[in-house]
Amino acid sequence: MAPRLLPDRSAHIVVYCSSRACQNSPQAARRLVALGYENVYDYEEGKQDWIAAGLPTESDVVGKAV
Repeated sequence: MAPRLLPDRSAHIVVYCSSRACQNSPQAARRLVALGYENVYDYEEGKQDWIAAGLPTESDVVGKAV
């Protein structure tokens, strides 16, 4: 689905899991790079760290797959 949802392979993409214990985001990052995406970043600390730091979140899904 990535090529359809993210056609710009030079766009900055950040992947993350709920916490550092989850290993899905590193796998997703590797897969995106293998697909030719140039600017892929894995936020290793995850969503729990982001929220604990008091940083903003969004509740709506952008680019929801149909």
